[in-house]
Amino acid sequence: MFVQQITYLLYLFSPKHGHNPLKYSINDKLRSLKDAGDYVCQISDRISRDQVHTVEVLVPPSVRASPESRHAAARRGGAAVLECRASGNPVPSVTWHKMIDSYNTHLNESNLRLADGPQLQLSRLERAHSGRYACTVDNGVGPPVVTEFQLQVLYPPEITVERSWVHTGEGFRAELLCTVLADPPAEVITYFDETYMQIFDHN
Repeated sequence: MFVQQITYLLYLFSPKHGHNPLKYSINDKLRSLKDAGDYVCQISDRISRDQVHTVEVLVPPSVRASPESRHAAARRGGAAVLECRASGNPVPSVTWHKMIDSYNTHLNESNLRLADGPQLQLSRLERAHSGRYACTVDNGVGPPVVTEFQLQVLYPPEITVERSWVHTGEGFRAELLCTVLADPPAEVITYFDETYMQIFDHN
């Protein structure tokens, strides 16, 4: 929070003092939004005079994330909600992005802007929705606050084969490629006819 110090200067003019005003000052430190508002200094001699000062306390943005763990998991076809509750003065803006580059921890032009507002609602989830999301909270007071989330989309195993038929000859090597996608990772078991085959490399 920015702490501002304000000084009230009251200049009292009288024939006795001529053009050399008396100065009276009040120093106060503004520590919270409760200190914002109108401050009145009042001068009373024969005629009462009021001087009104309006003070606004500027507060940098802060964020309360939900889920607090910043990790969300949902099944494929389901929905997920990520939330950034922002506070500050002026009221901060909230912008959501999908982090495209998994190795880059900073927002840049390659990231996909998704929405504005405190909540990001994702429905009909697919594998492609898995990844890192970020909310950026900014109100022009201090640096923006970036909060990252990890979304995990759970789905059953999906199997693809490069070729269903592989032709080879006796004494030659044959390579069978089978790709399995699943989250959480699936256990892969291989059989020849009805005989279990131990496979050492599932990559």
